[in-house]
Amino acid sequence: MNAWIVATSSTVGTMGGWEALAPTPPDGQFVSALGLGLLVVLLVVGMSLLERLKQKVHPHGRLFDWLTVAQGTTRAVALFVTGSLLLTALPQRFTHLMPWLLLSAALGAGFTLRHVAGSLLAWVVLLSEGRVRPDMWLEVDGNTGIV
Repeated sequence: MNAWIVATSSTVGTMGGWEALAPTPPDGQFVSALGLGLLVVLLVVGMSLLERLKQKVHPHGRLFDWLTVAQGTTRAVALFVTGSLLLTALPQRFTHLMPWLLLSAALGAGFTLRHVAGSLLAWVVLLSEGRVRPDMWLEVDGNTGIV
């Protein structure tokens, strides 16, 4: 009986069951949500431009490495801005889902970085030691190639 009363109540001071389901715009956050959405679009366009640049440079050069790092950084910033956009655009009753969204974003970033982390760590070690230089012929465990 109480559920029927709540669903059909239409008093002026409180929202009934159906009115509570209707989305309400956040107070004073429309501009910030719109700005964050525009920033996400700009970051996605920037990532596509970085991908085009990577296709035009030599795949074993330093510029390619720096473009890869810039693309990964841009992707991380886009994920962070998208999360911020979700925080501002989500109604208050869905904010309890944010820890799960953050956990899924962290897992996605971890799976993305697992392919890059080993190469970045090796690159830092090789640069810091200084024993291996560009155009050197190397043979390691049966694998050969030019740096």
